[in-house]
Amino acid sequence: SAIYNKKKIKIKFIIAMLLITICSSITTYNICAIKHREEIFNSLDITFKEVKAIEYGTANYDPIDLVEEVTGGEIVSYTESIDTSSTGEKELIYVVKEEDVSKVIKINAVVVDTTKPDITIGEENISIEEGNDYNTMDNIVSVVDNLDGDLEYLSDDNNDTAHYSVTTDLDVN
Repeated sequence: SAIYNKKKIKIKFIIAMLLITICSSITTYNICAIKHREEIFNSLDITFKEVKAIEYGTANYDPIDLVEEVTGGEIVSYTESIDTSSTGEKELIYVVKEEDVSKVIKINAVVVDTTKPDITIGEENISIEEGNDYNTMDNIVSVVDNLDGDLEYLSDDNNDTAHYSVTTDLDVN
């Protein structure tokens, strides 16, 4: 019975050592797997083009056009359209993936209106006799802006003085 107990203890010891070895191996594997996934995550990146301003009203603008380079993986999804019908900051979201590791990368693009209004004037040339008053608004037919549409003239009730530079060819004798 003493020999049987010694064998039983040896078997329990061997089983305990095997369990420790297996647990240690699993832990080491998990640590390595976590470290590998962390390295992949840190390598995922997108380099964007310098220009992040998009003209107001641009039809079918594809945010993928802002991407210069993808490192460490590939883009698996992104904000597929930008609302260019209003100006201001727009958040764009890209998802880069390698193996089973994904990273969300966000940037801001700005929709801007750099198009000047279209001013239609009546007469190309105007003659004004010296001493007569002239209101420049009398010769403006319309002012249309691509963002705001038709612009109406608003008078300045403060009667502030405006200064204009006028170049003329006068024959003063």
